[in-house]
Amino acid sequence: MQFNNMAGEFEDRTDAIEEGNRNKRELVYSDDIIYVYDDEEPGQNMYLPRSKRAVQTKMSLDNATEYCRKRILDTAAAKVCLELTGVNASSAIQSCAADLQLTGDLNWVESAFESLKSSCEFQAVKNFSAYDKDENGNFVPPVKISQNLCPGDCNKNGNCTNGTCVCNEEYVSADCSLRFDEVPRLFR
Repeated sequence: MQFNNMAGEFEDRTDAIEEGNRNKRELVYSDDIIYVYDDEEPGQNMYLPRSKRAVQTKMSLDNATEYCRKRILDTAAAKVCLELTGVNASSAIQSCAADLQLTGDLNWVESAFESLKSSCEFQAVKNFSAYDKDENGNFVPPVKISQNLCPGDCNKNGNCTNGTCVCNEEYVSADCSLRFDEVPRLFR
C-alpha cells in the first residue's frame, strides 16, 4: 500500500484502531517513532533518584530582619505612615527578611518599602476620619501622607516635597538614584 505517493511498505491499521482492539495505554508504531508498551520493563538508569537540595542562605534571618527593619522604618515615609494610619510594618519587614535571607539581593528592601507605602496609601484613603480640609473646605486624604510618599524615599539623596523628589545637586531621576556625573549601566 502507498501513502501520499510515498514509496515504501505501510500497514493500514485503521480498522484495528477504529475497532478499539488495542490494550489500554498501548500505543502503535507509526512513522518510525518508537513507543513504549506496558509490558516492557524500563531500563535500570531510566529513573534517577532525585536528591533534595539544601537551600543555601546568604544571610542569617536575624541579620536580614535587622537590616530590613532599619532600612524601612528609618524612612520619613514610614514614620509618617505609621503615625497617621497605624499600618503594621511587620509583614513588610518579615517578607523583606525572608527574601533577603534566601537571595542576599538588597533590591528586596525597596520592594518591601513600596509594599508598605501602598498599604499606607490604601489605609489613608480608606480612613475618612483622618482626612484634612483643603482651602475650599473639601475633605482630602491626609496631606502629610501625600507629601511624604516619594519613590524609594528619594534614596536619601534628596527631599520629598508634595510626593515628588527634589534631588540633591549631584543626583537625578524620579527617585534620585542616579548620580549626575555617572555613566548609566545598561543590563541585558
